[in-house]
Amino acid sequence: MRPRTAATTAALSLVILTGCTDTPPPPDASPEVEVTDSGTQWRGDEFVAAADYTIRNPGPAPTEYKIRFRFTVDGYTDMRWATRTVNAMKTASGTVSMPWPDHMPSPQVEVEEVLETPL
Repeated sequence: MRPRTAATTAALSLVILTGCTDTPPPPDASPEVEVTDSGTQWRGDEFVAAADYTIRNPGPAPTEYKIRFRFTVDGYTDMRWATRTVNAMKTASGTVSMPWPDHMPSPQVEVEEVLETPL
C-alpha cells in the first residue's frame, strides 16, 4: 500500500462528505495497456503477427496514445507502433499487426513504450 498524499486525503474527505465518487485520478496515474491476445495468421496473401490490446485512460481528458509493441521469438525482434485516442476515464481496444516471416512461430508481444498527448 502506498502512502496517501494530501490530495488523496482531500479527495477521500470529499467522497465521505458529499458521496461524490467521480473525482479525477491522482496525478501519478498512468494508462494501463494490456496485450489480450496474440498470434500469427494469413491475411489475404500476407502472413502477419498480430496482437489485440486494451488501453485505459485514467485521466480527466481525451488522450492520444502512441504505443510501441515488441514482437519477439527465437532471438528475432521487431517493433510496431499503434496510435489510439481514448476518451477520459474510458477503456478502448485495438489490434496491431505487422508482416511476419511465414516460417517463424507466433511471437511473444509486449508493450515497450507508451507516449501520451492530451487533446
